[in-house]
Amino acid sequence: MFIRVKVLWFGFLLMFAHSVSANTTSYPSFSPHTQVMDGQYAVVFFHFSECIQCHHFSPTMMQFQKAIGLPVYDFSFDGKPIPGFQVPVPVTPDITNAFFGNIKNAVTPATFLININTGKYVRMSEGNVTYQSLLSTYKKIRNDAPTMESMQ
Repeated sequence: MFIRVKVLWFGFLLMFAHSVSANTTSYPSFSPHTQVMDGQYAVVFFHFSECIQCHHFSPTMMQFQKAIGLPVYDFSFDGKPIPGFQVPVPVTPDITNAFFGNIKNAVTPATFLININTGKYVRMSEGNVTYQSLLSTYKKIRNDAPTMESMQ
């Protein structure tokens, strides 16, 4: 499986996002579907408050978060929350460029698996995908040794 891994050099942003998440929820480091993650990985979730598909996807994202036990950093293109994700990090042009290259390429909802220590990430989903599809993609990424190695 070939998955393109990109690097995000916005560690300060993830630290900010972590401090926002840390104030609202405690996340376990064990996933029932994978090995222990030891705080090395997180999911980045992009949304837009007026996006109907984002609202429909929110329960899926919450179910996924509970299943895998990783923190989810939610980033909002308009800085506003959606149900289940009440304290989003506002998306800046630098964040947009890092994850999507251009605002015209941004699709919401979108999810990425990121190594919070290296800033390397891989896209997991675009659009309102099913829970099974999201979980399947996550498992494929986690079980793909070259992809996981390239995120180190």
